[in-house]
Amino acid sequence: MTKKLDKDVIFKVSAGILAYAYIFYRILSSDISNIPDFNRSESILLSVFILLLVPVNWFTEAVKWKKLVRKIKNISIQLSYKAVLTGLTYSVFTPNRIGELFGRPMIFDKKDRKKAFFATLIGSFSQLGITITMGFAGGILVFFFYSEKIKFIDIKSSILVLTISGIALIFLIVILFNLKKIIKTVLQIKIFSKLENAIVAISEYSKQELIYIMMLSAVRYLIFSFQYYLLLILFGAEITILQAFIGISLSYLASSGIPSITLTEIGVRGSVSIFFLGFFVDSDTIILAASSSLWIINVAFPASTGAFLLFAKTRYKKDVFLQSDTKEL
Repeated sequence: MTKKLDKDVIFKVSAGILAYAYIFYRILSSDISNIPDFNRSESILLSVFILLLVPVNWFTEAVKWKKLVRKIKNISIQLSYKAVLTGLTYSVFTPNRIGELFGRPMIFDKKDRKKAFFATLIGSFSQLGITITMGFAGGILVFFFYSEKIKFIDIKSSILVLTISGIALIFLIVILFNLKKIIKTVLQIKIFSKLENAIVAISEYSKQELIYIMMLSAVRYLIFSFQYYLLLILFGAEITILQAFIGISLSYLASSGIPSITLTEIGVRGSVSIFFLGFFVDSDTIILAASSSLWIINVAFPASTGAFLLFAKTRYKKDVFLQSDTKEL
């Protein structure tokens, strides 16, 4: 028992150290040459508003995750918020942030973690579905309103990308709204039969619940996209909301389809943002400054809080978050 606890402590402490190291690396690598003039009251007010949207963003995700894991345990919104932040800490140093799938379930007893993993996976699929939907919409809008911006892009390739995005979106919708049938088929595969209890648990979501999850994912998407737009304005970009939506949605769509690791994420995401937002913003520096700032306030700061929570948990012999916050349904 002690050895297991020691391993758990070492794992959590290591995760916290790696998260902090990565956060500092990203902050030091950020472009700060376009720092706004904070002597202007407009800049101060805009900055405060952008920062106020950070807890709103993650609170929305906490509400969504609370709903997802309700089939496993009925947890408080406070505990869900803690799980989201600690999951974020695990995610910042893993490829495409897959660590989040393993980080959040850590708040549960070991017997429930597999179920929580699959519940988190459903949430990730719903967020990806919204990213594809918005990116698809952005692609259509750029064809209708700014076709002159894409003359240098091969039209056949553009249509192919939109077609693939549309197929991927349909595929995700089919998966989310036909979970019971798909899970029944999956469980016939020997390798997944051992996970039957965990997988069956996620098949119990109703269509109404899944629509609610999709709506919360859409709200989150709009929040951090609006933050991105406000940061572009803050750093001096002259861009309309429609132009920002097109550039940001296409950037997120492209980024979601590009595998990335810690050391290449800055280059990959930065270059993608410059390419699509570059249709409307002349300064690459402004785009990079806004992109880096968004990562710092939406990921680095919350992940730092999550890392602190991870360190705090190692002071106890069991998961203190579950002492009084959860109850079996």
